[in-house]
Amino acid sequence: MSVAGGQLHGSHAPPATSSAVPQPPHAPTPKPDKEFLEKFEKNSKKAIESWITSAKLPRDPEAVAIFLRSPDLDIAGVGDYIGDGDEFCQKVLTAYVGHYDLEDLGFDDALRKFLAGFRLPGEAQKIDRIMHAYAAQFHAYNPNTFRDPETAWVLAFSVIMLNTDAHNAAIKPHRKMTKEQFIKNNRGLDQGHDLDREFLESIYDRIVANEIMMHQGSKEDEGDKSILTYTNPDKAGWLKK
Repeated sequence: MSVAGGQLHGSHAPPATSSAVPQPPHAPTPKPDKEFLEKFEKNSKKAIESWITSAKLPRDPEAVAIFLRSPDLDIAGVGDYIGDGDEFCQKVLTAYVGHYDLEDLGFDDALRKFLAGFRLPGEAQKIDRIMHAYAAQFHAYNPNTFRDPETAWVLAFSVIMLNTDAHNAAIKPHRKMTKEQFIKNNRGLDQGHDLDREFLESIYDRIVANEIMMHQGSKEDEGDKSILTYTNPDKAGWLKK
């Protein structure tokens, strides 16, 4: 089995949804005005609902997902919205993640691509929902990388923990996670089976050499790289509750 760019080589297949009956095209995505942008930054869910109620946006998950990719929107608001537990928000999350083509990407490169469009929220349950959706999308495009899509979900958190540990200047060099610790942390990850050592070593080397830049939110969060993780590799659990 060969490895390149943090990816196990194998046949790839597009997500199952790719064979669905084509849907009629949506109306042009509306451009958010200043008033909406201010409301969205304060409460993205209320802001979206107000535009749906006023018929500026259709009550359609796909249309809202496309709208959330607008570059003018507050990235923290996007993360809060797609991570919300509301049934409609979860449908939007599925549609939003469905726009990411993750075929033939190394695991860490796919994660970089996914995290570039929004800021992960600070609430553990919201992060969990978002990363589960990411894992399902990665597995759909790369079905032979792992035995189970849940593996992609857990490994994503492990990679984020490594990223925080490796690039947080507050952590002294002798306290940083070693390659052996990273591999040890991920033993038996794939339905009780170990992932290929070369695969994990490649991910470790790439993350340590090239930080995944986590979006910052408000000024109060500046300099806080512990939103997702704490960094003692001898402990289990990665989310700041």
